[in-house]
Amino acid sequence: MKIIHFADIDCVVPAAKDKKENVKMKLSVLTTEECARIHEGALDVLEKTGGKFLDPRIQEVCKKNGCNVDPASGIIKFPRELVNNLIKKAPKEFEISGRSKKAVKVGVGYQSKFANFGTAVKYATFDDNGKFVSRATNVKDVYTMSKIADALPNFDMSVTPCSANELIGSGKSKDAHEQLEAIQGFTGHFMSDWVAKNIKYGFEFEKILLGSEEEAYKHPFYTIGCPSASPLVFDDRFAGNIIESTKYKMPTMAMGMALNGATCPVSLAGGLVVAISESLATIAISQMLQPGNPCWIGSSGTIMDMKNGGPSCGAPERALISAAYVNMAEYYGLPSFIAGPETDSKLIDYQAGHEKTITGYMATLAKASMHFGPGMLEGGLCTSPDMLMLDNDLISMMKYGDNGIVVNDEELALDDIHAVGPGGDFFGLPMTIARMNMQSTPEIFNRQDEGNWLESFGGKESALIAHEKVTDIIKNYQPDPIDRDQMAELEKIVSMADEAAKNSTSVY
Repeated sequence: MKIIHFADIDCVVPAAKDKKENVKMKLSVLTTEECARIHEGALDVLEKTGGKFLDPRIQEVCKKNGCNVDPASGIIKFPRELVNNLIKKAPKEFEISGRSKKAVKVGVGYQSKFANFGTAVKYATFDDNGKFVSRATNVKDVYTMSKIADALPNFDMSVTPCSANELIGSGKSKDAHEQLEAIQGFTGHFMSDWVAKNIKYGFEFEKILLGSEEEAYKHPFYTIGCPSASPLVFDDRFAGNIIESTKYKMPTMAMGMALNGATCPVSLAGGLVVAISESLATIAISQMLQPGNPCWIGSSGTIMDMKNGGPSCGAPERALISAAYVNMAEYYGLPSFIAGPETDSKLIDYQAGHEKTITGYMATLAKASMHFGPGMLEGGLCTSPDMLMLDNDLISMMKYGDNGIVVNDEELALDDIHAVGPGGDFFGLPMTIARMNMQSTPEIFNRQDEGNWLESFGGKESALIAHEKVTDIIKNYQPDPIDRDQMAELEKIVSMADEAAKNSTSVY
């Protein structure tokens, strides 16, 4: 067991449960001392500057818990000791599951897991002429992308993959229709895009699919994002999401989304102070509302590209921020939810491959609990089923590398080396034959010579091979179906949400 420290709290970090963690392979972009300085900086910000909270309900709960609240300005200042004590109430690990009821443990010490990217507004794939094109997303794309993620082996969680653009302004409950499509396609856990006023319908989904209210409280399959509006503003969306989700004991996503040079200092360390301040305030309020409520500490932070005037999701700074957030999450002993593998490229090309590797692998080596980003193009505006398929290969290779090299008597294989001797052949040895299927084996990336590649794959590039596999999944893969009676009940809930949407002017 290894002991790490934050402030005056000793956090015992468990050994890996899914696969033994190779500590020498762990990437630390921050030392324990640097984590402590960032933590103390964040506490300083929360205590002296505070955050602006627009909802009176949040002001009231913070006042009851000992915060300094100014109702006129909405500024809330958090005592250091209070924040430290509330962090300790959040569980160090917890299980996530979906309608399949397959439980997956997350926390410090478990091998990295992955979710697809969301929520895109464009969908990119190959047309009948082999040209890579994009278009606006629709509600059926939500099902398609969810179904592909369900078919692939590396996805234990799904973020609502894309937007039902055609429902904007339709008078219907856009999020309810999106979640109905998503839940049919993906059988695991979701970070969903329910708006606050409709989170109650998400709980009804859980009750129907899990069989009872008790099971829905015990095994929620929705994580709800509670993002702040950097710097240090917590708006109506934040308030609604955190109040409604903790009511139903759904995990809280304490997501830092600061933009270096725009909504936080341009320096990476200064940016981390702002983002961590916001994440800690979110965790603290979650625990005020529902002590023991599961919390992720998450990062979607990156730089404002000063020369282009927008954020960059494929920058090395993004990778460093993500890895640093993993280090901070371990410092607190909490599960992390981290951006990557991601890219700014508009195409499946060299840029996409490079940026996805750097933004994915750094956080994997840092031992992130969960990643989101697979399938992403164009800095998050676009999702692509073909990119998701290629990212699945990338993830398999990153996971393999994350295991490191084991050195023991068996692995050193000295008896085999002595037996074969100079100029010998290890190919036919029992150890070699026994491990034929244990090597890294990408499904799409090709390792053959040109002749065999031309013969086997007709000289097709990886993206086109991925597209063929996607087409096969769309045509032939069927997620575990939802019972007909349950489906009828879910559709009734969506109709209720639609009816409520007709009579509501409130977004949250």
